[in-house]
Amino acid sequence: DLPMNTNHYILWYSHPDLTRNDKKISKDIYDLLFELVKSKNFEFVWYENPKMSVPEVFHVQVFWHLFNY
Repeated sequence: DLPMNTNHYILWYSHPDLTRNDKKISKDIYDLLFELVKSKNFEFVWYENPKMSVPEVFHVQVFWHLFNY
């Protein structure tokens, strides 16, 4: 159950990245969402699931929505 107009995506990283950190993950998400919605009119949160369904491939849960102006 998510609040109305909230989206849930999963960001998969197909290759190991030893430089990956919270700041880089947030930037990756921001860049991808900006490309998708073509504006900065969104906000998001993300987390790494401690019990990943596919532990061999790093991924994070992303929840986001557009601002309602």
